[in-house]
Amino acid sequence: MRKSLLAVLTILATSMLTFAQVAQKTETAKEATHPAAATVKTADQVFKNIKMLKGVPAEQLIPAMRYFNASLGVECNFCHVTQPKWAPDKDDKEEKRTARLMIEMTQGINQGHFKGRPEVGCATCHGGLSHPRSAGPLVEDRPKPPQFRPARGQQLPSVEEIAQAYEKAIGGQAAIQKLSTMTAKATLTTLQGQTLQVETMQKAPDKALSVITLPNGQAREQGFNGTTGWTKMLRGVNEAQGPELASMKITSRFDHNLMPVAGFARTRLAGTDTVDGHECYVVLGLYPDENFSERLYFDKQSGLLLRRVSAQRTLFGPLTDSTDYSDYKEVQGVRVAFTTKRSTPETVITGTVGTLEFNKPVDDSKFAPPVSGAGNSGGSGK
Repeated sequence: MRKSLLAVLTILATSMLTFAQVAQKTETAKEATHPAAATVKTADQVFKNIKMLKGVPAEQLIPAMRYFNASLGVECNFCHVTQPKWAPDKDDKEEKRTARLMIEMTQGINQGHFKGRPEVGCATCHGGLSHPRSAGPLVEDRPKPPQFRPARGQQLPSVEEIAQAYEKAIGGQAAIQKLSTMTAKATLTTLQGQTLQVETMQKAPDKALSVITLPNGQAREQGFNGTTGWTKMLRGVNEAQGPELASMKITSRFDHNLMPVAGFARTRLAGTDTVDGHECYVVLGLYPDENFSERLYFDKQSGLLLRRVSAQRTLFGPLTDSTDYSDYKEVQGVRVAFTTKRSTPETVITGTVGTLEFNKPVDDSKFAPPVSGAGNSGGSGK
């Protein structure tokens, strides 16, 4: 059960270690220098025993670690010392020493053949396995051929027409524009069957708060007030930095699900694909922060959004997760998905909305960061 709950918390409060370490070190730097002169800390300045990743931004380290975990299907303790106490800077484990060699190998391949682009990464060979296979798969083990068909050669609508069809399907532009807040209560169910309760609040244009309650009654909070992102856990309150803050800015948009195409800087119709038997148009969108992109799957028949695949660029390759939307119900003139299934490198979580209300008064103070608390400290040692 502990492993499952940790996976849930990883999704709702990603990279707490980075929040604490980078925030604490950055605050010290601000006290010593003029704010305008503040510089980005590197991994070797913030974490202990960094060898292969010297000079890279510290905020990029934890996303890279998550990419390693996803690519090999493992957790932190595969490479790092976690018992009898958390000591990620130690070099005791052979797997960690091997990881450094693999970093050197993939960097060499990409520099030598792809002009430094991370075209070859851990996932290229491992594919979710801790040890890559040297033999080809048997017929029954081969992955199913993709059903995706590129847009070239197909007579397809424009991205604008697809977006308009979606807005019409959920209630229309006029109904959407009347909305200013959303409050909801939902149940999260893990792969192992454990359930957790979550309350969410959103306020236009870009304020959000989620409070997840664990079975033992403890609460975990994550919020964004339009400028500052924060997470409150047992060890204190930590301010979001770097990729975590950038991700919060995207997901906290009030129209993130109501007008999913609106936040993109660039879009194109990638092609068509199938989701649970439904033929879909696939829209590829790139955010203003080009480290983040999405593929949106809109049902050809209903116009509804059925799937969102999000990708975050890391030092070694993309880190992806997927959310499926179903059971659309009308609330105050607008249809909303009451069931979601989110698949991440750590777990799969099904969310079921119990109650949802629009335009309930919500004060801005709900999204303000709580008084800061002490964070964690330590290092990765890659």
